Amino acid sequence: MALSQSNPNLDTITAIITPQGPGAVAILRISGEQAIAALHTLTPAKPIPPARYMAKRTLYTATGDPIDEACVVVFQCPASFTGEDVVELHIHASQVVIQKLRTTVYQMGIREAKPGEFTKRAFLNGKLDLTQAEGIGELIAAESDWAHLSAINHVQGRLNQWIETIRNELTRLLEVVNGHLDFPDEIPPLDSESTIQKIKSLRNTLARAVQTQDHGERIQRSIRCLIVGQPNVGKSSLFNALLGHNRAIVTRLPGTTRDYITATTQLGGYQFEWTDSAGIRHTRNQIEAAGIRKIKPLMIATDLIIWVQDQTKPTTAADTQLMKTLKRTQKPVWRLINKSDLKTRRIRPSGFPKSWPVLPLSTRSPNGLDALNHQLTQTFQPPKQSDLALVCNARQRACLNQLLACLSHLHTTLTHTMDDMDLLAFDLKTAIHHCSEMTGDAITETVLDGIFSRFCVGK
Repeated sequence: MALSQSNPNLDTITAIITPQGPGAVAILRISGEQAIAALHTLTPAKPIPPARYMAKRTLYTATGDPIDEACVVVFQCPASFTGEDVVELHIHASQVVIQKLRTTVYQMGIREAKPGEFTKRAFLNGKLDLTQAEGIGELIAAESDWAHLSAINHVQGRLNQWIETIRNELTRLLEVVNGHLDFPDEIPPLDSESTIQKIKSLRNTLARAVQTQDHGERIQRSIRCLIVGQPNVGKSSLFNALLGHNRAIVTRLPGTTRDYITATTQLGGYQFEWTDSAGIRHTRNQIEAAGIRKIKPLMIATDLIIWVQDQTKPTTAADTQLMKTLKRTQKPVWRLINKSDLKTRRIRPSGFPKSWPVLPLSTRSPNGLDALNHQLTQTFQPPKQSDLALVCNARQRACLNQLLACLSHLHTTLTHTMDDMDLLAFDLKTAIHHCSEMTGDAITETVLDGIFSRFCVGK
């Protein structure tokens, strides 16, 4: 019998928690009050195994037909991931087996879990704070070493511990203010000088954390690098050399690359997203021209522009025009001078912005990418281990910025006067509320739904 649908957080839910597709094993998780009863129904001839012990069981449909020989595990409330009774069924990853098992479970009134609903229940049941729950999503999505380490820090609660330290300091100040407001004759007011120094210290701590967020964005997503240049200067050859295999077609014919191609590589713990674009020139070919028109929007979205030039070719009016276009983007530009292993040098040595690094490049030499790789590792330095815990997603960054603005306002107010204790109490409560939004102690159901909807089904 199904539970009441009035509160979806009380429903018993189920989902396959392993990747889709052929494989040796698939795992179906059931979480909620009916989880253990569902296992009774699926294995009517056998007792429920002890909690956390894996046992072999034959699973049956409602009509008594065998579904599969499975390994089952029971996690009793509250000692489970969700904080509810949980059953996990390890079955053979046959689509027929999976479908029969899911159909049988649905017939018991158990519904399919929504994306991220298992993790949401873990949060609602106090198994995780919100930063830890978000860390699980980040860990699943991590595509680089630094993204992985940052996510692990969040899952282990280090971001939560850091914000809790700030909240506790603010709470202690608020307790004294409220005590003085309620019992002015018995509890003295806050000491002006020490309070100002405390707020200043907390503000500076937050300011340093906010400054690390630009670094954090590089960790949580790829560093986007756009390769541009005239036709036949070696853009696609560079793209292939970076990947270590021939991803882009390379010929002597101008206009071979007509649309942009994107691929990723790992370097120094970061993920780099490389985009090979069409050679920039005037052309009557409509397809090639369409590819060239796509380059300007790519310039806006990229983090770094790699301008490839052939040192055996003279600088042309088209190069000058491209240089003007690149200047207008206000993006970092690196000039890679291809065929640097040859003696012929016809490219103009001057007239380019001095702030644009000039790097030798030889796509045919074993060490031809050394200068580029060195410049990349020098520019995108490894983060400090202490900063990895403070890397925030967009929601968390918004909370940090609000908290920093609140403490900056509070510090400015305190340096002028501490006479208005009611106003001081209000400002401290506002700052504490921003801390609580960060950890999920003060957040709406709508915001929660938005956060967990970005998770995969089964998590």
